[in-house]
Amino acid sequence: MAPWFLKFYDTGFVERDGVNLPACSWFGRIPEPEAGKYLEAMERAEKSGEFVGLFKGACRESRRMPDKGTFLDSLVSGMKLYKSTFLKIYGHDISSPGFADEALAKLKGLGCSKAGEYYEGIVSGWKEEHERMMKEAAAWYRKNSTREFARGQKGGEGIREREIQSLTKNELTELCKKLLQSGVIERPEQFATAVNQGR
Repeated sequence: MAPWFLKFYDTGFVERDGVNLPACSWFGRIPEPEAGKYLEAMERAEKSGEFVGLFKGACRESRRMPDKGTFLDSLVSGMKLYKSTFLKIYGHDISSPGFADEALAKLKGLGCSKAGEYYEGIVSGWKEEHERMMKEAAAWYRKNSTREFARGQKGGEGIREREIQSLTKNELTELCKKLLQSGVIERPEQFATAVNQGR
């Protein structure tokens, strides 16, 4: 048997002698003595009971997502307060109005007398930044949607004009008749105006 680096595979990734790749490692077959060692080790482990109860371990408690209760419990005396702490209070207050008052009261009770001031300053700064970002996004959207609308309008008129210009005299006459019958135009002279307006 040739070593793996001398084997040749066809476009279907099949060895030239017809063995499918999934049936054979890139490195060739496992030598019989080595395969025998693995088999013996597995049999010894099974007989010694190593596999008994392998998948019957005690279930661990699933990870709890942080909620306002655990957040309040995490506020302790002597802890460092960060901007993110006050933003978390604000986030919980959005979904549960009144939570900020409760959390700030707890912080004041723990010795942070300026918790309310910190909270107001950080939240007002966040709101200003958020408002600025929303205005920028709205301006960008307005500019791009107006541009796209104008492009669509120009493109639409160009297509309509090209379509009308490609019609034969008989097709134009039929179109004019349909517009007259549907009441879009009252006189044939209005045909060009109706077509340009996209009716």
